Amino acid sequence: MDSHRNIAMKTILSLILTLSLSLFGVGSTIAQYGQDFMKLESSTQGVRIPRLTTEARDTIPNPVAGLMILNTDDYCLDMYDGTQWTKNCGFEEASPTVLKAVKPHLPNAKISESGWTVDEQHIYSNKGLKVGINTATPEADLTVNGTLRAVSWYQQNTSPTGFARMGSIIIQWGRTTYENNNIKKVNFPISFSKLLSLTATVVETVNNTLASNKPAKIVKSTYADFEIGGTEVFSTGSNYPEVHWMAIGY
Repeated sequence: MDSHRNIAMKTILSLILTLSLSLFGVGSTIAQYGQDFMKLESSTQGVRIPRLTTEARDTIPNPVAGLMILNTDDYCLDMYDGTQWTKNCGFEEASPTVLKAVKPHLPNAKISESGWTVDEQHIYSNKGLKVGINTATPEADLTVNGTLRAVSWYQQNTSPTGFARMGSIIIQWGRTTYENNNIKKVNFPISFSKLLSLTATVVETVNNTLASNKPAKIVKSTYADFEIGGTEVFSTGSNYPEVHWMAIGY
């Protein structure tokens, strides 16, 4: 009995040792390369790895680097890199030896082939690349072949006396009053580097109806302010008419 047990144990140990040192082929000949532990080949079947939702994936205790699952929320392959889960959502063959990501879906993924970097808050490039919307040949840093809508500008003040900076162009506007035969100084909300255009119009309403709409006299202008001179222009004899002004520059 003991001899049979010893023979069986030796057989099992020999099999384990043989398997640990061997290369396998499933559905094909044996794996051809020393770095291949197993070679799988089939024209009608595939390999199914564990399928989990993101919620289920995140409950895996102490995942190890290299652990991989199919995420059924987006059908991407999720792999744990030792710190976080990263995604592979597919590749295409850019050349016989180069695979290119079809759908970059990685946190802080760098799209090295195109020079763009994508993180959870930004998409950017430091290589002077141009962006085209509805055009394949953008001429400027951003070329829009269509409509463009801005809910707000990067710098703006939309009060009755305010401004909007649109790229390098600054548009400013405001309201003021002046007394007849006096000079009134008006400060721009922000200073220009160069003033391109300045207009001022005398406006007064009577019973909610426009009573006058005549140019006001601009005495002097600088990049920070301008002066208007007053002349009585109303049949009502108003000494304090309202002036609406607009300035454009950069």
